[in-house]
Order: sequence, then C-alpha cells, then structure tokens
Amino acid sequence: KQQPQQNTTMSATTAEATIVAPFPVEALQHGRGAPLFAWGRGDELTLCIGTPTRKQARSQSAHGSSSSTTLSPAESMAVTVQWNARLPETYALVCEASARFEEVRVQANGPPMLRRAHLLEASRHYRALLRAHAHSLQQAVHTGRDQNGDSISSYRVPTYEEEAQRSSLGELVWELAEVLYVTQSTYVTGQLINWLQAHFSNDVAVREVCQTKPPENHPKYWTLLEQFVLQGRIEDARHLLAAHSDSTEQQAFALFDLVLRSMPRLTASSSPTGFYTTWQQWHKDANGLLSTNEELRKYPQLHSLLNLVAGDEDALANASVSWYTLLVSHLLFVNPTAKANELQFLADRCRSAMGESEEITDTLDQLLVTAFSGNVTTLLRLLIQRLGSWWIVAHLGDLLHHCGSVESYRLESGFTLREYFLLEYGTSLIGEDGLWQVAAKYFAACPPFGSHYIAQLLETEEPDTETKALQLLSVCDQYQLTNQMNTVQRVMGAKKFAQLRPVSSVYWLMLAQDVTRLSQVADRLIDQCVTEESTVEDLDGVAEHLGDQKFVFSEKLSFLNKYCELQQYRKNKDYSRVAELTLQLFSSKLAPKRLWVHLLLDTLPLLERSEPVFNAEQTFQLMECLETVLLSHRHEEFMANAALDKKTGSTQLSKLSMALTANLAKAFLLCNE
Repeated sequence: KQQPQQNTTMSATTAEATIVAPFPVEALQHGRGAPLFAWGRGDELTLCIGTPTRKQARSQSAHGSSSSTTLSPAESMAVTVQWNARLPETYALVCEASARFEEVRVQANGPPMLRRAHLLEASRHYRALLRAHAHSLQQAVHTGRDQNGDSISSYRVPTYEEEAQRSSLGELVWELAEVLYVTQSTYVTGQLINWLQAHFSNDVAVREVCQTKPPENHPKYWTLLEQFVLQGRIEDARHLLAAHSDSTEQQAFALFDLVLRSMPRLTASSSPTGFYTTWQQWHKDANGLLSTNEELRKYPQLHSLLNLVAGDEDALANASVSWYTLLVSHLLFVNPTAKANELQFLADRCRSAMGESEEITDTLDQLLVTAFSGNVTTLLRLLIQRLGSWWIVAHLGDLLHHCGSVESYRLESGFTLREYFLLEYGTSLIGEDGLWQVAAKYFAACPPFGSHYIAQLLETEEPDTETKALQLLSVCDQYQLTNQMNTVQRVMGAKKFAQLRPVSSVYWLMLAQDVTRLSQVADRLIDQCVTEESTVEDLDGVAEHLGDQKFVFSEKLSFLNKYCELQQYRKNKDYSRVAELTLQLFSSKLAPKRLWVHLLLDTLPLLERSEPVFNAEQTFQLMECLETVLLSHRHEEFMANAALDKKTGSTQLSKLSMALTANLAKAFLLCNE
C-alpha cells in the first residue's frame, strides 16, 4: 500500500540489538547490510541494518518457536520510521468530533424539520473545530511549542504549516458544501456572500489603507473599494468612501452612497417576487445615474464603481480577482434571484469570462468547481485525494448522507461511500494511544461490516492494564463479541499468572472459563496455599477472591475453596467443623493424593487434644487414609510433596499413627461413658 511521503519522523540508536522477527529469521535475507524489519502499531516500521551473526537464539513457547538474530554493536543500527504521525493538536479535534458524531447519529432519526436544524448545527460545529484546529497549529508554529509544551524541531515546522493549510482549505470547502447541500435553500446568494467574505478578504490591505491619512493617498484605496463592492461588503464600502477627503463636499460621493444604501437584499423572510420587483427598480435607477449624472463623471473611480453596481458584466470580469468572486458579484448585480440549481451553469460562465482553461490544476479551483457542479461523490473523492484528511471526508460524508445528498450505491467492496470513509477514518485511528475507543464508535456506525472491524481492532489492542482490559470488555459486551471477550480474559489471566499473582489469574480465567489454564493456575495456588508456609491472612485473600462459587469445571479450585474454608474454621477454633470438613475432603476425592500427607499431619494437633475431636468412626477413616499413603508405591513422592525427608517423614507418620491410636481409645472411652 503506497503511503503519502509526508509527516515522517525518524529516530535512530546505535547499540547491540536483538531483533525478534515476526516470522523465522531464516526467511529474511542474510548478508552484509541486509535489513531486518518488523511492523509496529499504526504507520510504523522498525528497520535494523547490520550484519546478522550465524548464532541464532530460539525460544519455545506454547504457541511455537520464535527466532532472534544478534547484531554486532559496531555494524548495527535500529531505525524506527513513522509516517502520517498524528500531531498533539489533532487529539482534541478527534475527540471533540467523535462526541458530535454520536449526536448526529442519534438525531438523524428525528422529525425532518428538526433533523435539518440539528444537521446544520452539527455542520457549523465541525467547521468551528476545523477552524480552531488550524488556529492552534498556527499558534504552535508562532510560539515554537506544541500543545504539550514540547519544543517543535525545525524539520517539523513545515508539517505544522501544511496541516494548518489543509485544515483551513477543508473548512473553506466544507462551508461551501454546507451552503449548497446542508441548508438546501432555493436562494443562496446571501450565504455565498458570507462565505466569500469569510475566506477571501484581504485584511492586510484593509489595515494598510485605513492607517493611511487620508486613506485615498494609499495606492490600493480604489482597488479595495472595488473588492468591497464585488464581495458584497456594502457597509465597509460606505465607511471607506466616507473616509475620503471629498466625501462631505462633493455630491458624487453622496449619490454613490445613496445607491449603496438603498441596495435591496433578499432575506429569508422576503418574498422572491417582491424582492425582484424592488431590485429591478433599484437597478434601473443605478443605470440612470450612470448615464445621466455629470457629477459622477468628475470622479472616474466612482463612475467605475457605479458601473460595477449597475451590473456591467465586462466591468465585473475585469475587476474580479477570481472566477468565484465574479460569481458572487454576478449574483449581487446581475441575477440576484438565481437558484441553487443554476450555480453550475453560472460557475462555468464565470470561468469562461475570466479566461480559465478547461483543464483545472489548482487544488482550490478543482474543489470549488466540483462543489458547484453538484457532484457530491466526486467532491468527497477529490477531498481525500487533495487534502489526504480522512477526518474531513468521514464527517462531511456522514453529514451529507443524513441530508440525503450522497448517493447510496455500493462500491465493489460492498461498502457505501459513507461507510468506506468512516471505516477508513476509524482505521487511521488504530495504533494511536487512547483513540481505539473512538475508532470503535465509527466502526459501529457501519453495520454489518463494522462489527468485523471492531473485532479486529480489539485483537490489536493489548490489555496491558486492568483498566484497559475492563474498557475492552465493555466494548466486547456492547457489541456482543464473545470470542474477543474470552481472548481478553485469557490474556489477562496469563499476564497475572506470569506476574506471580495466581489469585487474580484465577479471577480472569474463570471469566473466560479456560479450564486448561485454570488447572495450571490452581496447581500453583495449591502449592502456594497448602504446601508452602502461607499465613491465615494470605488464605483469607484467596478465599475472598474465590468466594462461594461452585467450580463445576475445576475440581482443583473446588478443593482450594474448601481448604480455605477449613483454615477459617481452624482459625475460629470450630474444631467439630474442622474434623467434618477434613474427612469430607478425603471422602469426596477432592483432595489430590499428593497432598494427603500434608492434610493428615494438619490433624495432628487436634488428635493430641485431651478432648477427642474425631469420633471413633472418623478416626478409622483417618487411619485408612494413612494406610493408603504408607502402602502406596508413590509413598516417597507424597513425602517429598509434604517437604519431609525420609527420616523426618517416618518420625512424623509414626507420631501420627500413635496419635490416631490414642484418639481412638479416647473416643471409645467417651462413647462407653
């Protein structure tokens, strides 16, 4: 897949390195200078250039073998290459937009009139985010520090500047799309005037002219007046005209000001028919002044300005700096009631009047011509080609889809265009810290493909903390991804086991119902709690995590739970319950035979009590268990599991046998009494 050659960050270190390949090292090229590589998360690649030695280390695991090649320190270099690196300022844009995206999804099913208002509000909010993003990037370039306060290196400054330009251009095209497709007004002259004024005003020239005293001495004074008139900035034109030294003395200025002041405007509350009648009369009066008033002829510049207002198309074309400026001035002074569906014809006409070629190479011209043509699909495709911003096409495409402006046909891949852009945008967020949950929101908006994307997303996110694991499980539960949920639980269980935290491991593996791994962890817990020196507090912690659950799929955990319960009775000196539960462990076969010696020796303090705890029948059962151990061919193994050598074990078992005999005698005497 070809990637854009921009936003590239490289970091290099020279040291002795061990590169673990994602496939056997034998599959890599060997020889001097042959690179070894591994893909990182997102758009990241780690290269290691050097001479591999013939000595290769192999490690075996439950899943197979992995290989590594050691490189010599003098001839190796690890280089991490990252492209499309997300700037710190972008995170706020991504997160704030995702919240609005969710609102749009919810509100899209509302009543038509209310839905239209919500979509327009959402469009303006998206534009405000783009504008703020561009401003934050420009501010970062100006201060030399990014949003996190880190210094911006000189080679990254062009990246910031380019991103700011793309955001500004994206906001410009978005506002035009909003005027043409989101508002869906029949007459859009007023909105196009606002669009032109917002994005194509020369504020530097305005400031220079206004600071000159008197302003008409500035060489750009009359040019600026022309631009004010062409852009529909009538009040600004009147104020600048009033600043002329002769404005209060010469009648020509008063006449032209009257023309500007009386110019009618089409508003939302206006009747198109009534407005056009008023405009025609105003236009007729302006043309009459142009041909009859001698005062205006004394000031050729005012005469030229009146010529623009009167709608002279040649004069408008000569004064306009671009075809879209000419388009807006045409709507103001020639055809003010032109409908939105006539704009494509007017745009082509204005381009011809400005001498524009049919082959369009300028990015801005391409985007604007496509927008005026009404071909939304082509506009979205062109936006991603020219700006490379999945953020813009995903959110604008989604918005226009809800407005009914995007065709719902399916691509060869089976996606609609909206789904394609949303899935690609969500994919671009994968690998970015903290943005995987945002990506899931966009995937979820694209059924049925989105669930597959979410499943793959969860498989790429490692549950490195319990908090993240719970977040992953929440997403799995929300979208009913059972397999991925079990995977997260098993991974967490394995992590806790590797961290020597078997109790936590049991908790996660129980959630996953992973019987095989539970058995392994249960063995470790049994060794920790039974055969090792564990305090009562340790056992209390185990009991608290295990609770009173019924471990139907793990007899070892059932035994461990009962053993913790046994120790709790022993702590509370409830000796009758201790005796009963001890015999229950033996008779139910829950206690592994390797632990019988340990459990029998635990009864020794009870057998030595003056008052018998075990009755005659119970004592016979303990004697039977002891005999089973003594006669078993695994006798020495059982002794070793109880941490007893041969001599000590024999002594302890003899002592136990004598205690059992004495307890039996005491039990008989007590029974006879």
